[in-house]
Amino acid sequence: MLFKYTGVQLFLMFCPWFFLTMSNKYDRNPYETEKMQRELQKCFDEAMGEATGVGHADFWRKGGKASGLNSGAVGKVCTALVNALHGSLE
Repeated sequence: MLFKYTGVQLFLMFCPWFFLTMSNKYDRNPYETEKMQRELQKCFDEAMGEATGVGHADFWRKGGKASGLNSGAVGKVCTALVNALHGSLE
C-alpha cells in the first residue's frame, strides 16, 4: 500500500534496491509476481526500527507511524528495508 507523498517517496527510494537484488538473486524470471511478493513479505516481516510494520495498513493510516515521517525518517525506513531485504536473501 502506498499513501500520499511519503509512500511514493519510499517506493521510489526502495525500488532500485529491490529490482537490482531480484535480478541478482534469480537468473530466470526475476520479476515474477509470486517471487516479488514472497521477497517483499519476508522483507516487511524482518524490517526493524523505523520500518517495523511498514507492510501493514495501520502503519500508513492517518495518525499512524507514516504520518509523522519526514524525508530523513523515510530514508531511515528505506535503509531498514534494504537491510531486511539483504537479510531475507541469505
